[in-house]
Amino acid sequence: MNAQYQGGHENGPSSAQDGAEDVVARLKAEVAAAVTSLRRQVTQLRALTAEGEAARRPASAPDAAE
Repeated sequence: MNAQYQGGHENGPSSAQDGAEDVVARLKAEVAAAVTSLRRQVTQLRALTAEGEAARRPASAPDAAE
């Protein structure tokens, strides 16, 4: 058995439900942390992409859209 799931309630019909609720709460927290991390990474990648595109453009060239 995984060490994370040892212990807790051993008797009563609600023990399995309590364990499931704990697992769901832990998974929700892990997903929220992963989403936050991915959002940070996307922001960093967008900034790096913008820097790279700016570095490739000649400094004195007029914008083609104007």
